[in-house]
Amino acid sequence: MGKHATGPNTLAYLERGLTALDGSGLDAGAKLHCLAMLNAMTMAFALNEQEQQQPQDSAALFTQLETATTRTCQLRWTKRQRP
Repeated sequence: MGKHATGPNTLAYLERGLTALDGSGLDAGAKLHCLAMLNAMTMAFALNEQEQQQPQDSAALFTQLETATTRTCQLRWTKRQRP
């Protein structure tokens, strides 16, 4: 897993991610930060699974990823709300 060239699918992914975060109250920078964290966490899960060479249940992996991302974005949002 290395760097990939940015292409039309990358832009489509970014647009879908930003659209999914509409209504979250986050500014553009925070939305991009959440998407970057999602990418990093996905990479970490994939690398961990690759090292173990034992595929996990994809539904359980998605739930773990979704929970971790939601918590991280909520923490970031909570910190922004403090006076």
